[in-house]
Amino acid sequence: MNQIFLPKAGELLDNAFAKARKQSVSGKMNKQKMRKLRAIKKIETVGKTIEERLEKTVKDFPSVEKMNPFAKEMLEATIDVNKTKRALAQFSAVQRIIKKIRIPLSRKIWATDPKQERMISGIEKEFFGRLASVLKGMDKSIENYNDAARRMNELPNIESDIPTIVLSGFPNVGKTTILARLTGSRAAIASYPFTTKKLQLGYFEAKYLKIQVIDTPGLLDRPLGDRNPIEKKAIAALKHLAKIIVFVLDPTLSSGYSLQEQLNLLEEIKKQFNCYIMIALNKTDLARKEEIETARQSLPNEEIFLEGENVKSTLKEKIGEKLRATK
Repeated sequence: MNQIFLPKAGELLDNAFAKARKQSVSGKMNKQKMRKLRAIKKIETVGKTIEERLEKTVKDFPSVEKMNPFAKEMLEATIDVNKTKRALAQFSAVQRIIKKIRIPLSRKIWATDPKQERMISGIEKEFFGRLASVLKGMDKSIENYNDAARRMNELPNIESDIPTIVLSGFPNVGKTTILARLTGSRAAIASYPFTTKKLQLGYFEAKYLKIQVIDTPGLLDRPLGDRNPIEKKAIAALKHLAKIIVFVLDPTLSSGYSLQEQLNLLEEIKKQFNCYIMIALNKTDLARKEEIETARQSLPNEEIFLEGENVKSTLKEKIGEKLRATK
């Protein structure tokens, strides 16, 4: 979703004037007629430049209604859609207003005797005065639009046509570390919650099968409807993209969440998403034997993959096997 930023109203006007100054009127004519044609050219160039910029901004913005469900939910979790739509609506309205001012005043100059230089100058000033007045009230909408554009440009370029693994779990359980182990991705890793503010991507191949791995923001053990925008991005990925969910458990207390809290979240994810789930027991290099055993006994019917620094894991191999079997 690569969106181009829109300059503030004053800069938009300055850019249009700069373009108009580069325009020229040629031909054999007297100075008065030349002055008249230059006035028309200036009005047309300035007006159309701004109209086209606003029209392109609106046209290039993706239609929320036509988006696939994942893209729509991601957008709604990233920007204030209604505020952005209002900004775009104002751009469209201003573009139409400028056109309604430009055309009749250009025609008025065209119909004016070239000798009436003062009248031509007056019409020209009228246009630019009305144009400045119309643009003056746009800066707040431009600010809102640019904020949405910036946030949208930060969204990852997710491929929807290849097998996708989604890493899920509480904050600070080590999902980003596992992303790095699986894919070699160098994402930000820190020892505090919510390091991941957006979806992070990595890729690996398993016998010529390209696999996409998404590291999602940490989920908290509460109803889905109460989740914040960061968590909603994770939910969108789980709901619409995941072929396999790798649920990451931390058996130690270093994440700040108890094993039972994490198991509760796992159960909720199982209820909400009809997807194959693998359990990655992370930080086993730091965990006590009793902590690892307690986690194992809490999930007697699950295949558990041990993860940790310098811990030999078969998780990557098993992901490839499962995806090839269901391809």
